[in-house]
Amino acid sequence: MRIASITFSKNEMYSLSVAYGMAALEKSNAVTSLFKINDKNRDEKLIDVLNFEPYLVVFHVSYHSYVLLKYCCEFLKKNRENLVIIVCNNVA
Repeated sequence: MRIASITFSKNEMYSLSVAYGMAALEKSNAVTSLFKINDKNRDEKLIDVLNFEPYLVVFHVSYHSYVLLKYCCEFLKKNRENLVIIVCNNVA
C-alpha cells in the first residue's frame, strides 16, 4: 500500500513524531513518502502527492493549520475522489 504523509509543521520535535508514525507504517510493508507543505508550495506539493499515487494520505497537523488542511483535502478529493484521508495531531 502506498501512503503519503503530509506535515505542515516546522517544529523539529513534531517531526520526530511524524517519523515515528512513518516508521511504523513502513514496518507493516507500506511504501511511504513525506511531503512538507506550506502556503507557498501547496499546489506544487499536492501535485507531487497525486503523482506518488497513494491509496491513503495521512495529515499530521499542527495547531493553526485548518485553512491549509481544508485546502489540501479539497484539492486532493477533487483530483482523486476515492482517496482515503486521515487527519491526526500526533501519531505516537
